[in-house]
Amino acid sequence: PMTVSEQLAADFRTKDLSTGPHPMSLVRERLKKAGILTAADLKTTPKNRVVKVAGVVTIRQRPMTAKGFMFITLEDETGFANIVVKPQMLDRFRKEIVFYSGLIVTGLLEKSDGVINVIGHHFVPLEIDDKDITIRSRDFR
Repeated sequence: PMTVSEQLAADFRTKDLSTGPHPMSLVRERLKKAGILTAADLKTTPKNRVVKVAGVVTIRQRPMTAKGFMFITLEDETGFANIVVKPQMLDRFRKEIVFYSGLIVTGLLEKSDGVINVIGHHFVPLEIDDKDITIRSRDFR
């Protein structure tokens, strides 16, 4: 029989989705030990704090009207985290931001009018596990 991670990898390879557990649940314990928050944790974390959040990149947007800013949506097993990428950070971390399907983002937590954003200043690829669990993002310009 296949392990959970093997089943998830096969599901995403063939269907781009899975009815199994969220891929982030496979690494949550490791992330928690490293002080990395869930999307749900951001709701109760005070604003203007430096936080670390991780997830699967579901959307990358770089609107022509955004003056070079990119907006990323990370998904974990608890919800979504909005990441704002300033142009200089996109230049510095382009490989990580553009080419990896999972990211760990360190940044400043902003909250305003019910909207929660992390202004990213450091981006590291997130490896779910040694299996090929690749989730394709929806990228828009």
